[in-house]
Amino acid sequence: MENEEYCPCCWTFSAMAAVESLIKIKTCKLLCLSEQELLDCEFAFQWIKKNRIVLHSVYLYTGWRGNCKCHRISPPAAKISGYKYVSCDNEVALQIAVSNYCEGIITEEGCEGLSLPIQYKELNHFITLVGYDTTPDGRKYWITKNSWGTKWGDKGFEKLERDMSSSEGVLEVNMLAFYPIF
Repeated sequence: MENEEYCPCCWTFSAMAAVESLIKIKTCKLLCLSEQELLDCEFAFQWIKKNRIVLHSVYLYTGWRGNCKCHRISPPAAKISGYKYVSCDNEVALQIAVSNYCEGIITEEGCEGLSLPIQYKELNHFITLVGYDTTPDGRKYWITKNSWGTKWGDKGFEKLERDMSSSEGVLEVNMLAFYPIF
């Protein structure tokens, strides 16, 4: 579980987690890819499709944006053939994408009765959807991986309510979803 620390680059951690998961599913290889390369060189999935990506061990995370060094570093470790956008407001499509590829469940009201501050109710952070499930009493939720380290949430993971009346989903999780293609 990685920690972005003070650098607002959650998109790099989310993209790398999705690519690492895809590679593990398709090849049974567990790779630790470089978030720093994406931070320095930009465009997440588009960058990986066009240029490939190196291992974390050869392009270490520094926590700030620097100059792109990809052409001066050892051979790439992974590449994707593309990526797909999951249509906005389509929770079923998001479920299909996830299945193919704090204690409690977070709702619009908060986590188990704790209210969410207003800044957490707008689209300003990327997380990785890793699965979904239903509690014994029928509450549906997404399982997500965050980029704030293992001391946050449930060892870096959280449960977000799904299948709710709002088409955006809790914390607008249904609004901007992509996944890589091998």
